[in-house]
Amino acid sequence: MKKTILIVFLAVFTLAFTACKKDKNATDTLAITTWTYQSADEKEVLEFKDDKNFTLTNTSDGTTFSFDGTYSYNAPDITINILGETINGKVDGDKLTLTNDGDSREYTMD
Repeated sequence: MKKTILIVFLAVFTLAFTACKKDKNATDTLAITTWTYQSADEKEVLEFKDDKNFTLTNTSDGTTFSFDGTYSYNAPDITINILGETINGKVDGDKLTLTNDGDSREYTMD
């Protein structure tokens, strides 16, 4: 009887910890990730350096510009501050959508 109770206890204990694991796709940080937006004539790459800084690299018509900015992320919401503008967005899995003045861009995680 004690052996049966012990086995049941161990099984329940194991299931309890397995059920509490975080989803491996869920994340509380964007640090050290890279996201890309691509259109027919433009490419943008967002590189999140740490928990507050990022670099945006834009290539259009053979010309490349890079800008540094800051961001805050409270999953799934992101707020980006760059060149005096604040841009809001959402992260959904490997997609990051930023919306500014009615223009939306969807970036894909590399």
